Amino acid sequence: MNKICCTIVSPSHLYKGITTLFSVKEYDNEIILYLIVTDPIKIELENITILSLDVLCKNDPQATTIADIYRDRKDAFRWSLKPIVLRHLISENSGATVIYCDCDMCFFASPTHLYDYCKMGGIVLTPHWLTMDPDENITHFRESFRSGLFNAGCVVANEKGLYALDYWVKACISGCEVDFSKGLFVDQKYLDLMLIYFPETIVCRHTGYNLAAWNIEMRNRFLVENEGATGSYEVALIHFTFDTMLQILLGKDIILQPHFVKYRKKLNSAVNLLIDSGVSHPQSIDRILYNTW
Repeated sequence: MNKICCTIVSPSHLYKGITTLFSVKEYDNEIILYLIVTDPIKIELENITILSLDVLCKNDPQATTIADIYRDRKDAFRWSLKPIVLRHLISENSGATVIYCDCDMCFFASPTHLYDYCKMGGIVLTPHWLTMDPDENITHFRESFRSGLFNAGCVVANEKGLYALDYWVKACISGCEVDFSKGLFVDQKYLDLMLIYFPETIVCRHTGYNLAAWNIEMRNRFLVENEGATGSYEVALIHFTFDTMLQILLGKDIILQPHFVKYRKKLNSAVNLLIDSGVSHPQSIDRILYNTW
């Protein structure tokens, strides 16, 4: 089985994409890394293959369609490219299983569970793990019904999942925006239907993936139930959104706090790598850290 991990970035967020990809390489040196950059850039990175938008459009007419629709909406453009990129890498690499991760994510354990789940089907979705108790946090409870059951920041697929990816591409072309009155939440809400229409869809039940501010109740509950123990809680993949980092800085997320310290160091190393490669970042790491991508 060919193992691939990929992410999508704009040139201004190369340092985050590099951090994400190098973090998974630490735990599995056999994983092939792809960085998809939405605008032309001249840079070569060891162990990372840079895939341009031109290549995607040349091989996939729907990539051109997405570019035409969303080119001026940078976020929607990147989000809508996810199933296109997954489909392209699966088609170009026989027998491949591909992990897509948002560029603000970081691995702290081997992704072996994700690959094992994918062997059972064709596409793996990671739940938000929002609270199911409205008394615990009513906002997070209701968010499941607004933004979706699954987080589109981490999706895994192989050739058995191509039909599901075809559906996701068409759905993103139909609309990629936040409009709760229409049942839309960018590229993400569409994932809910995969469980119904595509039996090859597998839910990742490992709660250590896609950890973020939205599932803090689950993790705090773990501490209470296990008398404050953190050693037995395997943190595999963290989604370092602005809210996630804010909760850590406010001292409200003690499980992820030590991992955030490591993440800062990894980001700083990526920035230095880019500077050495002739791509400079004028901002300090403390400032760029909190910029949303």
